Amino acid sequence: MNKKIIVGLVSKKLNGLINSYHVFSVINIFIDELVRELKNNNKVVIHNFATFEMIDIKSKVIKRVSDGKSKITVPSRALRLRLARKIKKYIYGTK
Repeated sequence: MNKKIIVGLVSKKLNGLINSYHVFSVINIFIDELVRELKNNNKVVIHNFATFEMIDIKSKVIKRVSDGKSKITVPSRALRLRLARKIKKYIYGTK
């Protein structure tokens, strides 16, 4: 799914009351603000949907099975997405 499909779905849901260019700009603003907040290490919570946050992954020692040599991984950052219970229940059919 891409932005164009999302814009089409939202416009269809609104029965064409709002021009698709306006819907597209609102979606762009939303995504830009989400990215800006995540870059600033802020947690973004959208109730009844999900929580977005950046986490730090520490460096660790791993051992290659093929030759038995140890290697230290580089610390990095990753995006964590935690789904809300309602969405989990809808997708997975469980609590």
